[in-house]
Amino acid sequence: MKLIGTVNGVTVETSYDSLRRIAKFDSKPSNQYIFPWLKDLYFNPQNHPQWQHVLDYLFVPGTTHEKLLRRNLRIEAKLMLVLCTHNVIPRRGDKVEVRFAEVPVLYMLLHGSPLVPFRFLVLNNIWIGRNSGERKIIPHCRLSTALMKLYGAIGAEDKGSYNRFKSFDIQHLGPGWEYKELERYHKLKSDGKRWRALKVDARPL
Repeated sequence: MKLIGTVNGVTVETSYDSLRRIAKFDSKPSNQYIFPWLKDLYFNPQNHPQWQHVLDYLFVPGTTHEKLLRRNLRIEAKLMLVLCTHNVIPRRGDKVEVRFAEVPVLYMLLHGSPLVPFRFLVLNNIWIGRNSGERKIIPHCRLSTALMKLYGAIGAEDKGSYNRFKSFDIQHLGPGWEYKELERYHKLKSDGKRWRALKVDARPL
């Protein structure tokens, strides 16, 4: 997968190879991570027998036959989706539905496998940002800036613009969430679902 564009008359390529030159910390292989086509999932489900297993892992039973709605996610997956749309696969707009490209990423983060390479997420995020109607989000600005400098499209004197980054706060997850902190637990409630997580530094009983 390659994304090629022109900046100040210079051709810039975003690919696994070019990102490896500036994101040297990512050593995972990239050729085994391919999203199945949505059309293929609908009309040739036999080609992807694990897809329904992935949906069953993330969603409440019996809710994946039509639209994949956020309210039908298991509460752990719903919380992870908030984290994902905040930082991992950022987006704005309608968040009632879980988007197709978010499903494998949610599964990977919650299940612990397969291990997705960072460059894979970068390419998909930039592609989604490029195809969005109003293009309100430009993901991975620092990586894109480093890539343009690598190709000589911009110089060290080009500073660009700076925006403040809003840190993630579990106490402000948005409407529909209730959070309560106890001595030993974090408690969450959303759409009638409850979840209790033991604190990392909780005192032993």
